Amino acid sequence: IQGKLLSNAEAYMSLLNKSQIGQLQKACNQGIRAVAGIARRGQQSITAIRSQLGIQSVQELISSTFLLHGWALKPTEPLHNGPSTRAKSKMNTRIEGSVKYETSKARAQRAWNMLPTRIRLETDKKKAKSMIKLLVK
Repeated sequence: IQGKLLSNAEAYMSLLNKSQIGQLQKACNQGIRAVAGIARRGQQSITAIRSQLGIQSVQELISSTFLLHGWALKPTEPLHNGPSTRAKSKMNTRIEGSVKYETSKARAQRAWNMLPTRIRLETDKKKAKSMIKLLVK
């Protein structure tokens, strides 16, 4: 179920509104019920089943996708010229453009600015991915 969502997540996830995210979550829940062999309607908590199986919600997938993309786009050069500032000491990137119509790159840069320093300094992609997954949960 997650494979279909993650195949091109960076391209379309930033364009989804809350209603579309809700529809995706409903479809994922139905897929989880089908795979787990649970009745279509019932009292079982899909959230509990997801946590037992280690499956992220759609919102968690979106967050972890952009955080990992932001980590992958980490700056390699000095970020700012001039005197030392708080943004420079935190290794924050400068983001230009509107938040309403932001590109996936701008959203990844915004995600980079939200990452804790220990994840920013991580050099191994697998370790960074697991750290991001724990951060999102």
